[in-house]
Amino acid sequence: MERILESLLPYDEVIVWDNSQREDRMVAGRFAAMAEARNRICYTQDDDTLVPPATQRALLDAWQEGHTVAVYGHHESDGGYGTLLPLVCGGGLFDRDLAREAMENYDAEYGWGRDEEAYVDFLVGVQIPFIHIHEPFQINMPVAQPPARTGLSPCVTCGRATPAPR
Repeated sequence: MERILESLLPYDEVIVWDNSQREDRMVAGRFAAMAEARNRICYTQDDDTLVPPATQRALLDAWQEGHTVAVYGHHESDGGYGTLLPLVCGGGLFDRDLAREAMENYDAEYGWGRDEEAYVDFLVGVQIPFIHIHEPFQINMPVAQPPARTGLSPCVTCGRATPAPR
């Protein structure tokens, strides 16, 4: 986690949801952290990736109201998702309120359980328009593989680093 924290732009606040120290929300931990954020626009990345500051800046520069902005993380093996989903492993910007609304809509229609906690990125991703950018990030394989998997969900709220509205 230290390397991630050192790589961040000077955001107003950093919230880390640690599934080993708090309720185990799995991937939904990133959205639980967003719910605690002061700022509406939140940057997030997976705990097993390193996202360079230039990539974080490119995400901020690409921000458009009403969208999620994500680094295209599918590479050559897109698992059939192609351009259908904004997988945010390599960095993503969310409107916290739109993400919450998407989760509430899904819950009202289908209910919420452990599967939804694990696949929430998909559930939110298909409900909010998104923009893909193609910028570098690095998967930290020693962290990505069990038993090193920590279950941390870093969430950073923008503030000072937020771009001017378009």
